[in-house]
Amino acid sequence: MNNPQRTALLAAALASLAGTAGAQQVTLYGSIDTGVERVSHARGDGSALVRVPSITGTQASRVGVRGEEDLGNGAKALFVIENGFNADTGAAGQGGRMWGRQAFVGLSSASLGTLTLGRQYTMLNYPLITGDILGPNLYGLGSLDSYLPAARSDNTLAYRHKLGGLGFGATYSTGRDTVGNGATSCAGEGNAGPVACRQVSAMVQYDTADWGLGYAIDEQRGGGTLGASFYNGAAAIAMPNSSDKDRRQAVTGWAKLAGVKVAGGWIGRRVDTATTDVKSDMLFLGASVPVTAAWTFDGEAIRIVNSDQQRSASMLVGRGVYSFSKRTAVYAQLGWLDNGKGAQYTVSSGGGGTTPTAGTNQLGSFVGMRHTF
Repeated sequence: MNNPQRTALLAAALASLAGTAGAQQVTLYGSIDTGVERVSHARGDGSALVRVPSITGTQASRVGVRGEEDLGNGAKALFVIENGFNADTGAAGQGGRMWGRQAFVGLSSASLGTLTLGRQYTMLNYPLITGDILGPNLYGLGSLDSYLPAARSDNTLAYRHKLGGLGFGATYSTGRDTVGNGATSCAGEGNAGPVACRQVSAMVQYDTADWGLGYAIDEQRGGGTLGASFYNGAAAIAMPNSSDKDRRQAVTGWAKLAGVKVAGGWIGRRVDTATTDVKSDMLFLGASVPVTAAWTFDGEAIRIVNSDQQRSASMLVGRGVYSFSKRTAVYAQLGWLDNGKGAQYTVSSGGGGTTPTAGTNQLGSFVGMRHTF
């Protein structure tokens, strides 16, 4: 075989290998977001706490791998594995799981939608992505209901599709929490009762370039010794039976007005058991103002009322972000929490240890840095 023939064969082999490698794309990604926080009235004696919070700044720290393979005719195979970690110590989040944020595999079709299986977000997450200005921020909706920025479930089959501006989807979990996250687990899949520890969610939303509306429902069933907490100082509500329900509904909307994004909504929660029926209502409204190409200011007002447990609170949050680049930013933020009589909500969702005495107000301040890759 002469040199030209060898060269041609080598070129063909390399082209074949390149084609094979190009059929699958795998991406390593992540972010680390942390800083220094001060929370007033964080201890029983009324003194302040200064710390590097473990969980979040403007978003939770994470590292993940995602990939997809082109199967032809508009179909793709895909996967995501994502680890959450506490930036102050490096410890794994989500109850110490290796891939506690997400771990799923699925198939996607441009015409038929996406079907995935594993640990993943429930549909409650998606309307809040566009309808909540602050997102999984240290001071925000998660301060008054810590489930909201962590709405995900184990053993979950999920379907999502989008037709133009209309998106819709649903999830079904056969056992929504096999580890537990600071509380008892609810693994299902063998528990007594046909729907013990099951979880279902659904959403529909419509988005254009300038405005959008969304609705989602997320219902968890009881089982074992699981308790439902309203995070306000009242005792957790026992949910030992598969007929016990913890349901959240969310309605959100957003619009861009002269370059300013305004967004808000309502989140209603109802815990319904054989002996107890408790509900709460949360209203929120915020705006994001791009002052320059580098500076952005965000603000949000939040009000939660739980008349069944005679607890309520209001929050005001302001955040300024300076972006050095697409990946690196520094920021400062303030969160003011006004606890009603008897309420023990905490202004910070950055980890335990900041619950005030009943009826005590709090001021949280934070200076941090975020880098994504």
